[in-house]
Amino acid sequence: MTVAAPPVGTPSAAPAPAPAQAAPAASLAAVEEATRQVAELVQSRASNLVFSLDDDSGKTIVKIVDAQTDEVIRQIPSEEMLALAKSIEEYQNAQSVLIKDSA
Repeated sequence: MTVAAPPVGTPSAAPAPAPAQAAPAASLAAVEEATRQVAELVQSRASNLVFSLDDDSGKTIVKIVDAQTDEVIRQIPSEEMLALAKSIEEYQNAQSVLIKDSA
């Protein structure tokens, strides 16, 4: 089904959009409070970004480290993913050696 636009100069049936209303004061206060809480959390969680290379794969590793305790908060890729990638590479290398030996 195709709907044609009304001819130019004729009023459309759609109502005009309502003018934008200001946010209620309580809502603004809640946003300001949330912003303050986030700022405090960020300051209390002082951390550093550490970039390094994995010795086995040569891939770049990004770590988020707590500046006060040197604890690794998050690592990308994770240790588990690096170990999995290493296992897959070793498996592929073993497969290619078997294929070369049997040829």
